[in-house]
Amino acid sequence: MTNLDNKLEEYLKNLFQSHIKIVSNGSAIIEGRFIIYSIRTFSFVLTIKTKKGVMKKIIFPRPFNCDKYNENTILCDYRLETMAGGEKAKLSQLKKIKVYERSQFYDTTAEIIRIPPEPRMESDEGIHLS
Repeated sequence: MTNLDNKLEEYLKNLFQSHIKIVSNGSAIIEGRFIIYSIRTFSFVLTIKTKKGVMKKIIFPRPFNCDKYNENTILCDYRLETMAGGEKAKLSQLKKIKVYERSQFYDTTAEIIRIPPEPRMESDEGIHLS
């Protein structure tokens, strides 16, 4: 495992089994309970249980960098300028590469945010009005 793998795994363990929201480009991608994760060679996968009880797998490409804002937020950085390491010539070359199919995470950031779960409403079963 690389340093990035170790850091990512440490961060994910901290959010494991929590209610999370994944945000990219300012838009929420999915929200639900973080059930399990796996780190692969070129990606990592989160399995989320949505409010409707549906299990969804979100596949993230390996980020160029990942950091923790605080105990509740992981930032996965997919920006080309991060990959270029601040070198303008390298960034210019990266932008010229023809991309046939772009990931939703292409040249952006993604946040994995722990959020408090919504309070459960008591069931109306058994309550009858006459």
